[in-house]
Amino acid sequence: MSETLFSDYGIDIVVRDGIFYIRYDDGGLVGKEIESEISKDEALKAQRSPGDANEVILLTQARAGINIAKF
Repeated sequence: MSETLFSDYGIDIVVRDGIFYIRYDDGGLVGKEIESEISKDEALKAQRSPGDANEVILLTQARAGINIAKF
């Protein structure tokens, strides 16, 4: 069972079985909810401001290898 710890800035921070996750909409035309595992420190950071939340999202995307510019 998951518990929502925070819900603002377009994100949800949830904890399930002691593991933290960030949930957000991918922003596409047809919304798709993304859920990525994060550390406790990242969960705390994402709650500070919209900019910090965005930074945590970008970090999770980099770890997953998605939405990375290829020049």
